Amino acid sequence: MISLKSAGLLAGALVVGGILGRVTSPGHSPTAAVAVAANFVLDNDAAPARAIDPANDPGTSRAVADITPGRESPKQDRIPSLVEILRASSNRKVYEDARRFAQSLDQKATLAALQEVQTQPRGNARSALYFNLVSRLAEIDPRAAIRYVDSQKGDRDLTDNAYSSIVSAWADSDFSAAKAWVNSLPDGTAKNRALSSLINTLADKDPDGALKMVLALPKISGGSYNFAWAVFGPYSQRNPAEAARRAAALPGNEFRQRAIGIVASNWSNTDPGGALAWAETLPAGNVQRQAISSIVSNWSRTDPSAAAEFVAKLPPGQTQRDSINNLASSWSQQDPETALAWVAKLPAGNARENALTNAISQWAQNDPNKAADYVLSLQSDKRFDSYLQSLTYSWGRNDPAKALAWARTQTNPAVEKSFIPNLLGQWAQFEPEKAAAQVNALQSPEAQKQAIEQIASNWSNSEPERAIAWLTQMPEGDNRENALRNAVSNWSRENPENTSAWLNKIPVGKTRDSLIATFTGNIAEFDPASAATWASSVTDENQRRSSIQSVLYTWARSDKTAAQQWLSRQANLPQKDLEAFRQQINNAN
Repeated sequence: MISLKSAGLLAGALVVGGILGRVTSPGHSPTAAVAVAANFVLDNDAAPARAIDPANDPGTSRAVADITPGRESPKQDRIPSLVEILRASSNRKVYEDARRFAQSLDQKATLAALQEVQTQPRGNARSALYFNLVSRLAEIDPRAAIRYVDSQKGDRDLTDNAYSSIVSAWADSDFSAAKAWVNSLPDGTAKNRALSSLINTLADKDPDGALKMVLALPKISGGSYNFAWAVFGPYSQRNPAEAARRAAALPGNEFRQRAIGIVASNWSNTDPGGALAWAETLPAGNVQRQAISSIVSNWSRTDPSAAAEFVAKLPPGQTQRDSINNLASSWSQQDPETALAWVAKLPAGNARENALTNAISQWAQNDPNKAADYVLSLQSDKRFDSYLQSLTYSWGRNDPAKALAWARTQTNPAVEKSFIPNLLGQWAQFEPEKAAAQVNALQSPEAQKQAIEQIASNWSNSEPERAIAWLTQMPEGDNRENALRNAVSNWSRENPENTSAWLNKIPVGKTRDSLIATFTGNIAEFDPASAATWASSVTDENQRRSSIQSVLYTWARSDKTAAQQWLSRQANLPQKDLEAFRQQINNAN
């Protein structure tokens, strides 16, 4: 079973953003996902489950199977299907459904589920399923989990986080074996994350031992927050005063700063007065300021008026400004109108404006229409665009269709110029087709330009080929070219081979040259020979020279000899360019 500790670490690995609005990639139907899910065995000791008939229930919200064959189980005991999880409407539901689903599977079914999940579009739902399934496999056979993760080519960050999930599950059952494997990893992000999971498991049982383990590491700055949370997260929940004493006594480095911040946050959840009394004994400076701001933020959830009185007594400065900002943000989650009334009484200045921006953002999450009316009442404020952007971010993340319907009833030109393009860009993070369908309704050319660029940028993060297909249907011009560059940039990082094949189909000309320059800039780090060949195919002389120069500089920093050898074979380049490129290679460090 995945522990609460593991769940906390896993949550950190998930991408923050909108939940998927779609459940299938091109050519992969919901019924296929249900059919695969229907074959999973729900329990090692259970008989094969009764599955949904895809023909009668294609992707609707029902359980995959009853727990006991032939008997209807209570609804709360049903295990959600892959399709249900991928359509879940909240982060909490996604994670809980993914956890329950993973825990129901044996090793063979877990591997089958992992293969199915990999075919789905990127998003929170896929991440939740992937990490829970990897953790489940690690509980059954940690080395099998490692082999599976190592067999997957792709996102390095995903692999690193998967290692962390494996270690978290493995260390619960065999700490020594998990530790030996972690120590065998090469230095880097993957090892740091895996170590954090290992240390967090130890901290549950032996916080002093976990702290000694961290302090014995040769270098901890790169993963200081993860290591600090691994030790002081559980420690400060169990014994905040002792954790605070140990954190303050640490050597004065980044790890100490992280540890103090974590203690301050956790302690203030149960005893803000005690946490503040301790924070005020810390030496003045950034560490104390951040600790007090964090405590005020948590205190405002239980007694915002008392927190406001404390903030008012702080001396003017960064500590007070940060505390005002955090208080406004937290208070407005519970009582936005009272919080805004308090903000309105603050002295004019950046602290008041920043507090107001955060309060609006929080209010818009709970009552966007009232928050929108309030924002429009601030049209004469010099920070009006900033307040409007906060409204866009919160409302667009929760209900973009209603936000767009509201925007179309407004006469203020700033709503179409700023609010709608930002809204469509945000909508494109999880429902890009729906966002793209709204572009032509925009009257302002500038609003259209911004909307196209934002939609393309966000869409190409998850589905670059579809984003580019949408863009290529548009009329030629700067709007399309700028958006295409962003999309090609994202695509080339994910799949340079497919990007290369697509670029080969682009007619020779300005657009192709521009896209090649973007492409070569992205692949030069890991495939400089291909990047140099592509750069030399640019038709515009100045842009070709610039692209080759950039690639050779990157190449020469890792392998001067190879860069020189490539250049020596370029007989068609002008002599003056060859001389300049040789100098570029020689000067690279």
